[in-house]
Amino acid sequence: MSAVKDNNSNNSDFGAGIGFGIEFPKKLQEKLFFHYGFQLNSNYRYQKHDSNNMYSAGVEGILGFSYALNEVLHLGAEITPGIYYNYSKSDFNSGNSIGFGLDNSMAEIVLGFAF
Repeated sequence: MSAVKDNNSNNSDFGAGIGFGIEFPKKLQEKLFFHYGFQLNSNYRYQKHDSNNMYSAGVEGILGFSYALNEVLHLGAEITPGIYYNYSKSDFNSGNSIGFGLDNSMAEIVLGFAF
């Protein structure tokens, strides 16, 4: 969740999102694992200056590797290619789109804890 207020003007911005997913680890070596799975996510964003409402929902795949540093801590890297639906409506126009995404903004370095 995020919120931004510009005190010098009448601009404000609010956004929130939620996601759920599942990953399946496959042991490659003693401490090296391959992970795969999927996640569902949804985001909403509002910008006051042009009454812009944006909504997106998607399904993402999860592909990655992790290395067990000890029994509790692991370090890994993941990519999350996905399919998304986007809808926006403002004072000026509205529209929707469906897209597929895979770029470096979807790559993650993961520090994981087992409990």
